[in-house]
Amino acid sequence: MNPIFVLSRSLLACLLAAAALTAAAEPEPTLAPPVARVANLRNTTPPYSLKEVIETEQVLHDGNVIARKRFVVSIRDSAGNTRREELNGNGGVESISISLVQGVRYALDPVAKTATTSATYVGRQIVSITSTPRPPAASTEITAPAGGVQEIHVRVAEATPNPQLARIAADAFADRRPTRVTVRSPLGSRVINGEQCSGTLISYDIAAGEQGNRQAMTITTETWMSDGLQISLFTRTTDPRYGTTTTRSTELVRGEPDPALFTVPSDYVLIDKARPAAM
Repeated sequence: MNPIFVLSRSLLACLLAAAALTAAAEPEPTLAPPVARVANLRNTTPPYSLKEVIETEQVLHDGNVIARKRFVVSIRDSAGNTRREELNGNGGVESISISLVQGVRYALDPVAKTATTSATYVGRQIVSITSTPRPPAASTEITAPAGGVQEIHVRVAEATPNPQLARIAADAFADRRPTRVTVRSPLGSRVINGEQCSGTLISYDIAAGEQGNRQAMTITTETWMSDGLQISLFTRTTDPRYGTTTTRSTELVRGEPDPALFTVPSDYVLIDKARPAAM
């Protein structure tokens, strides 16, 4: 028998045996389904109810003014559930939105008497979204602001580096505010509706030609946040493209609202969009 052939067969057998031992000692990592952990952030905030007056004025090039006004009723209980009512000019309720801390949202139509459900994380914090390998591998952490003092932390653990997955996660939870330079200036404090508030002025510029504009434009937003309720009680946004929008909070009442406000009336038809339709 050819000794070279024998040597090759022996070498091949050794390599196969070594590969088998390595595979047995270090099983190939398998990714488990992604798991999301959600922490409730609402249960530390006091309950309230208030009415918002939202006014928009847009000055046209000929000096004419388009003015609009609408009203919103906002309610929150001590558990963190919220209710939002959109009112028409006569004070009638046009639509109702109820968001529960369990992660369910109801969109109520008072005319059609329907309640459409959907999944939501409004008022909650996504602590982590993890795809866990076996055995554990190195992880990548992405942090993005979620408004106010809250943050979203996304941790993706994977067997091999996957920049595309990290980019998708970052885009999904990214702050959608303009990426241009933003100037934030404190305005001090003032009392609004009996609440101590802290003010902030945020502004940014749109350079000439960026949106077909011949000259640079400046957009400003003045916000006054209640220190105790952690909600905005006054906001004014000035944008040359759309005019000035002012939101003022009135009729602020602290206290526990009626629990029935966070339930669907018995005479409403429930439309469940949180579950896929049966085939």
